[in-house]
Amino acid sequence: MVQATGELLKARSGSAESQAWSAVLRAMSDLPDLSHPPDICLLLRAYAEQRWLNSELLPQLLELERSRAIADEQLGTALAYLEVLCLDGAGRAAETDAAYGCLDPELHERLSVLQERARRYYFAVRQLRGELEARVRRLTRPREYDLSTR
Repeated sequence: MVQATGELLKARSGSAESQAWSAVLRAMSDLPDLSHPPDICLLLRAYAEQRWLNSELLPQLLELERSRAIADEQLGTALAYLEVLCLDGAGRAAETDAAYGCLDPELHERLSVLQERARRYYFAVRQLRGELEARVRRLTRPREYDLSTR
């Protein structure tokens, strides 16, 4: 099949259609690199992390914080799931931090509007991340037991 296609292309090599196709390919090779600039990558990563924090981690935290909502038999499972979510969140946070690290520090003096917004959004997501981490630590810290009451 591949060979037949190759023969078909060779057969048309002198046609006007082939010359037009060559012109299109040459024009496409002259296009600038359309890869995402670092500020757009940061915006996308920060948005993805913020959305994940609000849709995955926060609901689990809220459920665990309302201790009446979970039976004692299910608390261990819920805490284990929270730990898995935290591991996933750490990976997402690392990706967002890496995207922030790709911004050029020399451009800080002459930030564009998009770069300014990307940085502010990143710092807002970091703040949300920190607040949720503190809530997780409060929830999972070892409880102190008063042995004198036993």
